[in-house]
Amino acid sequence: MKIWLIILLFLGIHSASFGQYKESEVREMATNSSEGEILMHASTLTSEGFLYFAEILADKLLVLNNESSNYHYRKGFLMLEIRKDYEGAIPHFQKAILEINNRFDMFSTKESGAPTDAIFYLATCYHLNEDIDKAIETYNLFKLNSNKNSELLEVADLRLKQCELAKINM
Repeated sequence: MKIWLIILLFLGIHSASFGQYKESEVREMATNSSEGEILMHASTLTSEGFLYFAEILADKLLVLNNESSNYHYRKGFLMLEIRKDYEGAIPHFQKAILEINNRFDMFSTKESGAPTDAIFYLATCYHLNEDIDKAIETYNLFKLNSNKNSELLEVADLRLKQCELAKINM
């Protein structure tokens, strides 16, 4: 019985710490913080799963530097994950893949590039948009450029098979 109380207490404390963000505070942070601070907070929010709040900060980062592949990757990723807006995410991923950094560090304030995963997500958007030829081309580009340990390689292989079947059935 004591173990269950301890577990419930831990879960209560753990979930309370995740409820610490308020939209008004995040918007104020976007307005009053430096670019580096916004980047760090956006990275933290994304890694903790607070994607809605992370997108507020990603929007501000794009206002501050609309040429950053890093910021376009973040925005595209969040659009795809939160709203499944694959059409709206395509232009962001297209800009993101212009500067790929195989050693991407989402917490670095000096990072201007995007991870190789941006290529995978662009392919996913093409796939969902039924642009099968572009999806195949982009999945293959991802496989060519990705780290050989990437968890997304198996997914890319599966998606390539799906695309080939889609071409036959379309």
